[in-house]
This record gives sequence, C-alpha cells and structure tokens, in this order.
Amino acid sequence: MHYHKLRANPLGKSIRALRATKRLSIPLGGASRSEGKIASLNASKQQQAAEAKAWLARAQTQALLLNHKLTHNTHIANALLKESLPALETASKQAELAYQQGRYRYTDWYAVKQELLQARLELIQAYTNIQRFNVELERLTGASLTIK
Repeated sequence: MHYHKLRANPLGKSIRALRATKRLSIPLGGASRSEGKIASLNASKQQQAAEAKAWLARAQTQALLLNHKLTHNTHIANALLKESLPALETASKQAELAYQQGRYRYTDWYAVKQELLQARLELIQAYTNIQRFNVELERLTGASLTIK
C-alpha cells in the first residue's frame, strides 16, 4: 500500500493565503496583561522611594542628635578643665593643708577630695561620650571625623 498521491494540505492553503495578504493578527491580550505588571512595578517603586525618604529622615535626625550630644559633652569637658577642676584642685590642696594644721576635720578634707574625684570622673565620662558619639557619627555618615 503505497500512496503516490499527496493529499491536499489545508494548512498549506492557509499559509499561502496569509502570504498573499501579508497580514497576521494574533490577539494575545498583551496590553491588558502588561497593565497589571506595570501598576505593580510602579507601586513597588513608590514604596521603595517612600522607604528611602523615611530612612534618610531617620538618619538625618540621628546625625543631628549625635551632633548635639557631641557638642554638649565637649562643653562639659571644657568647663571641667577650665573652671571646675582647677578650683577643686586648689580647694583640695587648701583643705589638706588646713587638715594638717588641725583647722579642718578629716571628714571635711575627705569631702573636698571626693568632689575633686567626682569632677575627674565626669571629665572621663565626657571624653568617653565624645569618643563614642564621634564613632557613631562616623558609622552613620561613612566619613572620618576629626575632633577639634
């Protein structure tokens, strides 16, 4: 059983007909399918922009707060160095001399020494805070800062 005759190909006729008209239109619904994707991408873009703006506002607020704390502790350290500590050191020497001469009790001299030690501790704490806030600002900004 051999078929020598080829059957007519209905598909071939359709292709020839298309070639003759040279138009092919296949509705795929591309525009309507893309609209949802575009809307989703736009919403995602807007959300990312809002999150970036919020992060920037938080970072600026944090940097400003750290700068105020840094300035405040610098003022404390300067005041202790220029005013409080010299006065307390003088008072401590005078109190020790008065104690040795019998004019002050030991508890009076001890109280002056404690005030001097407390002021020194506050100076150490202020310097520690300055260093810590400086490191935090460097971390936040990504820039190396110098202490004046």
